[in-house]
Amino acid sequence: MSSSSDFLKDYELAEPTIRGLYDSKLRLAIIDALKDGPMRLADLRRVVGSNAPNTSTKAKDLENLGIIERVDGDFQLTPYGKAVRQRAQESFEFYATYAKFKEFWKNHDTSGIPEHLWMRIGELNNSVLVRDTTTNVTESHDKFVDLLGTIKQKFYGISPIYHDEYMEMLLAAINKGANVKIITNREILNLLKTIRINLKKDLRKVSNRVEWLVYEKHLSVAYTVSEGFSSLALGNKNDPTHYLDMDLQSTDPRAIKWGLDLFEYYKKQAKPIKLSDYLQPRLRTAD
Repeated sequence: MSSSSDFLKDYELAEPTIRGLYDSKLRLAIIDALKDGPMRLADLRRVVGSNAPNTSTKAKDLENLGIIERVDGDFQLTPYGKAVRQRAQESFEFYATYAKFKEFWKNHDTSGIPEHLWMRIGELNNSVLVRDTTTNVTESHDKFVDLLGTIKQKFYGISPIYHDEYMEMLLAAINKGANVKIITNREILNLLKTIRINLKKDLRKVSNRVEWLVYEKHLSVAYTVSEGFSSLALGNKNDPTHYLDMDLQSTDPRAIKWGLDLFEYYKKQAKPIKLSDYLQPRLRTAD
C-alpha cells in the first residue's frame, strides 16, 4: 500500500476522534479546562462558560472517545486525553504561527528553513513581526540594532548581508566577552576587504575571538540568536537581496532554542575560515 493510502487510512481510523474534537469548541474548552486537574460539573461549566446540560453532553462525548473519565463525581483527563490535548496544542500553535505571520512566510523565500524546523514553527508563535512602514522605512533595521545592543553572552549569526552598524554592534558584543560565531558567504567575506580602516583595525584585533564560517551555497536566511532573543529575516521574493523589510523577533526561550537549532543546521554545512585572510588591503577610509 502506498504511503498516500496509509495517510488516508490513518485518517479514516482517526476521523471519529478528529471530528469529535474539532467540530466543537466546547469539547476543546473542556479538555483545556481539565489540564490542571479534576473538576466537578459545576466548576467545569463555569470555567468553559456554558450551561450544565451542554457541558454534561459534551463531556459525555469525550468520555465515549476515551479522552476524559469521571471518578468519584469529578471529570478528569485520561492518560490518553492528556496526550490528545498536548498534541492538539502543538497542532494549533503550528497553524496559528503560520496564520499569524502569513504575510511574512508568503512574501519571502522560505527555502532556507529545513523541513525539521518547519515542523517546529509553532515554537515561534510568541514572536513579533517588525516591518518597515511608509512613515519609518528603517523600522526593521532600527529594532534589530536595538536587539544587538542587548547581547552580553552569546551572538550566533547567519548573515548574507553586511552593514557597518551591524559590524560595530558585533565588535561591541565581542568586547563584552560574548561568545561570537558567524556564518556568512564568500561575497560578504570579500566585502570585509573594503570596509573602512578603523573598523578593519578593530576587527583584526578581535579576529581570534570570533568563530567565522563560510557557507558555500546560496543563503536565503539572515538569522541572529543570542541568550535573550532570536531574529529571523528572509530574502524578499521580489528582491532576494532585500532581507530587512520584515523581521520576526522573539524573546521566548522556545524561539531561541529554535534559532540555535537553525544555526547548528547551517554550521554543520559550513567551513571554518581564518578571518585574517579577509582583512587584507583595499581599505576604505573613515567616513
